[in-house]
Amino acid sequence: MANEKDFIRKFSEHYQKQEIDQLVNLFSENATYHDTFYGAFTGHAKIKEMFQMFFRDGKNYVWDMRKVVAAPGAAMVVVRGESKNSPARGAAL
Repeated sequence: MANEKDFIRKFSEHYQKQEIDQLVNLFSENATYHDTFYGAFTGHAKIKEMFQMFFRDGKNYVWDMRKVVAAPGAAMVVVRGESKNSPARGAAL
């Protein structure tokens, strides 16, 4: 990935289209995704399961990225997400 902000842009694009494989491939094999609602998920298989839960539990989900903090090799995003089917939640990538 060229830089962390590029990662966030691509993440948002793939998330809005619910492109799970493309989302998972943004992460290294040993990456950990921290979600304040679902918890922590480490590795491609677990991160994929998490995104499958996201899209199963929340239909028509839209994220409002409130704050992006990026450093070499890491990024954190504070989001507010809304869906007809699930409450707002935040995530740290």
